[in-house]
Amino acid sequence: MTPKRAFWEVFATVCLPSLILWTVFAYLLRSKLNLPYAEALPIYLFLAILPMPLAFPLYRRYLRGTPRNAKTLSPKLSIALAILFAVVGILHAAELPRLLRSHKNGWDVVFHAAIAMVWLIMSIEYVRRAATKQPPTAM
Repeated sequence: MTPKRAFWEVFATVCLPSLILWTVFAYLLRSKLNLPYAEALPIYLFLAILPMPLAFPLYRRYLRGTPRNAKTLSPKLSIALAILFAVVGILHAAELPRLLRSHKNGWDVVFHAAIAMVWLIMSIEYVRRAATKQPPTAM
């Protein structure tokens, strides 16, 4: 992999998600606590820069060309994880009727629905991985 490509891969893997996460967090925190922008900015900058040291080992790994997913799971383990993720997703989804009846906060419903969807999508992905034919490994 070229150095330029490795840099952009690291930027997309570490820097961009960190920036997006802490921007959303900063917006929500500022709206809830009514913090002045000048007081909150150093906190947000510190939190946004905190995961950036992860970029250096990832950059070196990408330059070496190490594959991202060198080890695949066995179909049995993939099915077991799919069942676990489905159970967690169903447990989150089971809380939705109670949250809808309580009418406390609409964001609780959105949050639990989103979390349930993420767990169920992960479960479907692990079932798909188990169903695909694994190439024979050389010993």
